[in-house]
Amino acid sequence: MTESVNFVETIRKALNDAASGALLMPEELFFVGQDEVKRGRFVSNFEDRVAVVMHNRFQYMMPQPCLRQYDETCPFHDGALEPKETKTHYAWTLWSYDDSARRVGLWKPSQNTPIAQMLDLFELKETITDRDALFTKTGKGPKTTVRVKMWMDPEPFKGGEVATFTEAEILKILKKLIKKRTVEELRQPLEQRKEA
Repeated sequence: MTESVNFVETIRKALNDAASGALLMPEELFFVGQDEVKRGRFVSNFEDRVAVVMHNRFQYMMPQPCLRQYDETCPFHDGALEPKETKTHYAWTLWSYDDSARRVGLWKPSQNTPIAQMLDLFELKETITDRDALFTKTGKGPKTTVRVKMWMDPEPFKGGEVATFTEAEILKILKKLIKKRTVEELRQPLEQRKEA
């Protein structure tokens, strides 16, 4: 019976991930699925972030890093295509207790991301690395919100020694988000295009 329950949970999670976009993400990214709670701990402190310029065309493409960060021509900067959004996102290294692995947390400054809560704790305690955190995701589309709850009292880290990702490692991971397409393909909404 236990094997059957585990299989049902595995299939349910896979279907939820497919519906929420997790299968499009590199496995090294810290991903919180729809209405999911994940437990983690920041390994890099608030100020020890990596800035990444990301392009997004909601309903036209998933967010992806600017190709200029890889010394490549970017269609959003050479005038061929206007992005709906170009924003700097910030990446931190964290430990995912759910995956027992080091992950990259990537968010843009917004009321819909955990950055404001991270900043509040950092200003109060001067660190975000000495306590565990619960991450939750609610809403859909542009109304999606990821929140983090961190305990006020520090607690020992149970994950052992974990190295932070370097900037080069983070950019290599994020490069997996890049889907090279023609300008014509990027002008076509996602629901009208088959993703390769």
